[in-house]
Amino acid sequence: MVSTIKQANENIGGLSDAGKMPALSWNIPVEYCDSGSVLIEIDGSACFGCYADESRYKWNVVKNALENRFQKYLEDRELWVESVSFILNNSKIMQRIPFFRWFDAGDVIDLQHLMDIYKVCRNTPQISHWLPTKEWQWKKQFANSPDNLTIRVSAPFKNKPFKPNHHMNHSVVLTQDEFDNTIGTASQTGINYCPSHLQDGQCKDCRMCWNPEAECIAYRYHGKKSAGNSTNLLQIETLQYREVA
Repeated sequence: MVSTIKQANENIGGLSDAGKMPALSWNIPVEYCDSGSVLIEIDGSACFGCYADESRYKWNVVKNALENRFQKYLEDRELWVESVSFILNNSKIMQRIPFFRWFDAGDVIDLQHLMDIYKVCRNTPQISHWLPTKEWQWKKQFANSPDNLTIRVSAPFKNKPFKPNHHMNHSVVLTQDEFDNTIGTASQTGINYCPSHLQDGQCKDCRMCWNPEAECIAYRYHGKKSAGNSTNLLQIETLQYREVA
């Protein structure tokens, strides 16, 4: 049984500070993203130039921490659920800021992982959880998500809003020009534009990502420039989105 935050942190490899956000997070290397590991190679995809595949995420100390978190989860999934839940229920930071982001790097690795995240959310009903994901093959399971979890499915390509069937909350990455040229149409389109570019890249008091009433959110792309604006859909023929019962 987990009895201290120190012990719980050792069991999961610790949590991460997403920097721009007020919330803590749990992350793993982007190499373990099922869909993202394919999309990251495709110019025009939302994952091309992923921030979690460059800059400080390339530092050995960060890479080792991410890998350690991934391995800790695989070693003992039940202990992982207990330990994450213990930290979120007992951390003074979480008591002060009751918001948690899943995956500022990485994504859900399998269905059991999603179910384990559900367990953590149900164990921490006082916390608002946000799960951004490109693994929409689990959309049938999204319908049974805990009330305190907002699952926001990410569009695979820039400038191409995507709303999967049977799921309301989603997001899209817009190139800087597209973002700046369309933000004035928000009242007509119903798209909510992330305000961080006006706030020194910070969330500050905004909690829109956690708000299930915000159906679609547009994020301003800030990764490396693409070689071109066109998207060759034939490039994703190896990307299989599975229907899971």
